[in-house]
Amino acid sequence: MRVFRGIDIGGTAIKVVDVDVDSMTVLEAMHVPSTPLRDENFGIGLLVELCNSRDARLVGIGVAAPGTVDESSGIVLDAPNLGWRGVPLVSALARRGISVVLAHDVRAAARAELLTPDAPDTGHTAVFVAVGTGIAAAVASGATLLSGSASGAGEIGHLRVSGERTPCTCGRTGCLETVASALAIGRRFRERGGQRADAAFVVERARAGEESAQEVWGEAILALAEGLATVTLLLDPDRLVIGGGLVGAGDALLVPLMEALSSAMHPWPSPRLERAQWGRFAGGVGAALVAAEAAR
Repeated sequence: MRVFRGIDIGGTAIKVVDVDVDSMTVLEAMHVPSTPLRDENFGIGLLVELCNSRDARLVGIGVAAPGTVDESSGIVLDAPNLGWRGVPLVSALARRGISVVLAHDVRAAARAELLTPDAPDTGHTAVFVAVGTGIAAAVASGATLLSGSASGAGEIGHLRVSGERTPCTCGRTGCLETVASALAIGRRFRERGGQRADAAFVVERARAGEESAQEVWGEAILALAEGLATVTLLLDPDRLVIGGGLVGAGDALLVPLMEALSSAMHPWPSPRLERAQWGRFAGGVGAALVAAEAAR
């Protein structure tokens, strides 16, 4: 048994999984709030603790970070949702006897969802889309994940939404993340007179027929569908896999999103829309796989 630990740094939570990569089995999983990471020094200390293990089977650790990362040097170049810039994460977490590697969070999740070790190389294009605190995508062309010339491929959360002017953490205005991310959904609900709430609450209120919640949820789905249509017209993928925290809404997200995407794509056909099989732990599983590949 070869055990690798994946640590997925999210905007609201850090997911930690220990994976037997030979059987693709999650042995242990946990999550802790990621708010302390906004204090860089305290956050690094927290991650060091999460890297510690008494499990003698542990071979390596993969850390999946958001934003723009340089995986070869182990540096988080820019993570706006954490307030990190130029953080040498791997050197800070290096441990004697156990290797630590850095991965981009969404590309790591895509590795788990689209490129499992026994998956055949069909030569097709598939796209993984994470919708949570932020929004980003990863593109798999055959058995290869595309990172781009500056490691920034897939930042669809910063596509512009027509008519929107809300400031984004990236410094621009009207980005998709300001309309359709989990944080944006809660904020837009409050701005329309609702109580302080997270996206899950807004979904429940929308299901119950509350007009303001239905408006916010409907606008998020429409904006996300338009973004996915742009991705589809550019790449012609055979499937879109939706992950991230917002996928917990289940059919309340996927059914209207598929309808909106079909409408946005007309007269062209829409790709298959699938729910991520690893759920919220996809990034952690993918980070463990990246660590396993590095160990080989």
